[in-house]
Amino acid sequence: MELQGYIDLMCGVNMWDWKAGHNIKSYMQSPQLALYTWGVAKQDPDKAQRAYVFLALDDPIFVDRYPIAKAVEWANDLCLQIEFAYEIAEDEGPEAAFPKNPGAACRLCGFKDICSEETKAENGIVIPESVVTQEEAAKLAETILNLENILKQAQEKLTDYCKTNGAFELNGEWFGIYPGSVRKEWDTQKLYELVAQFPLEDIIPILSINSRGIDKFLKKYPALKGDVEKLVTEKPGNPSFKHQKTPPKEPGKVA
Repeated sequence: MELQGYIDLMCGVNMWDWKAGHNIKSYMQSPQLALYTWGVAKQDPDKAQRAYVFLALDDPIFVDRYPIAKAVEWANDLCLQIEFAYEIAEDEGPEAAFPKNPGAACRLCGFKDICSEETKAENGIVIPESVVTQEEAAKLAETILNLENILKQAQEKLTDYCKTNGAFELNGEWFGIYPGSVRKEWDTQKLYELVAQFPLEDIIPILSINSRGIDKFLKKYPALKGDVEKLVTEKPGNPSFKHQKTPPKEPGKVA
């Protein structure tokens, strides 16, 4: 059995792999680059330089030191597991060899659509091939509302569980209570006083302008409303499907 991988940059036996996210810990514990190095530089893999490059970071390069022998052992065990699963599939059928195992790997799976179709059927959820009539649309919308209600109930139960018992892992996906994003509140007046002497083009990017702030300003200085409104350009948003209590605006019409 062959395992295939894609190397983003290779110069001789030195290789880098680009990462767009921020999960440094996860990749530094991954056998990926160590296994690539073993495959490319079998004569002397320990002398090869290998690093992950996190494109979203200011200091993006992280040297990989995952043990090559451990990576090869992991890959060999994985191949044996897959070969054993194929043997079971031949004797007992694919369902016995490859049971549904929802988790983090689902988004990478080429069979997730087939799996979801089976899951819908098992739970009596009907999703038509297409929606033509308003009656069909209403029926499908009802399905969405029911599923959202079920999801809300499930989330509430797991929230209570995690508050008491902590986070837990299911096939690479963690469920738990996560802290919200950190919010920074600046003393804008003192910040402005600190930077006021610098060129205007350097100051503007750090001063936040938003509709709520503009509305508050115009309530205090209504005579400037006409001049301020001339300084804004409206750009259309990206259309997306959602449901809410008010109908969507029609193009060219103001609610």
